[in-house]
Amino acid sequence: METSLYELDDLEFQVQLETNGDDGSYTMYIIPGEYDLILERLGFLAHVLTGITINENDVIDLENKILIEGDIDRDGVVGLMDLVEVVDRLDTADGDGIYDERCDYGQKGFIDLTDMVIVVDNMDQLITIEEYM
Repeated sequence: METSLYELDDLEFQVQLETNGDDGSYTMYIIPGEYDLILERLGFLAHVLTGITINENDVIDLENKILIEGDIDRDGVVGLMDLVEVVDRLDTADGDGIYDERCDYGQKGFIDLTDMVIVVDNMDQLITIEEYM
């Protein structure tokens, strides 16, 4: 069965989440069971971890996961349509009605040539799906 990332947006998650600071780390408290975890951010390729089994009082370290910039349309690949999205928004800034934060890598508040170069550099990169060991 295939599931799109947009369908996953409709799922409701009940989890207690604590952010551990500015380093991007976090702690989640969830009930025991088997889970698939989707790590994502707007404009980046998602990283999916499947088959994570949580037992009572388990502490699991998922290690660092680096998300790849450029998947603006959330289709699981950095491709031509993502590049078109950035090119269409070049030289726009937050608040001007055309600006789109998904195209602003570095959260500068504006979209420039560096954002386009990032997408070109990551062209043809695919979503990461890995089984948790």
